[in-house]
Amino acid sequence: MAEKLPLICPVCSEKGASVALVRDGNSLRCRKGHSFDISAKGYVNLLLSQHKNVKDPGDSKEMVAARRQFLDSGAYLGLRDCLCECTAKYASGLTAPVMLDCGCGEGYYTEGIYRSLAETGRTVHVTAVDISKDALKAAARRPFP
Repeated sequence: MAEKLPLICPVCSEKGASVALVRDGNSLRCRKGHSFDISAKGYVNLLLSQHKNVKDPGDSKEMVAARRQFLDSGAYLGLRDCLCECTAKYASGLTAPVMLDCGCGEGYYTEGIYRSLAETGRTVHVTAVDISKDALKAAARRPFP
């Protein structure tokens, strides 16, 4: 059975329709036939080529690596802990929380919040988006259980 995701087709949405994307093997597809490949690393690029003002939008590989090194140093651990506490509070009544991280960067906060929710024994569904392909590659390498 195909898994329905909390995402809509960017092609259909340009035309004013709200058509859901469904996981179908190694692709995301809408019922109108638009298809987006899931990379071997687990990310999907939904940014339409006509909307790119540059060849590779978002942060570069070097910027992502620098941010990851800085965040992994623990400099913003207090902020991440506060975000985890706040998320846990608002998700406390949910048996299977769904998390959407818009502008996830290299996944530092996404991973932290996911782990804090998963520690309660609940199934957590995570979708993370970013305009940078390099940031998404780095986020996909985060050790999500």
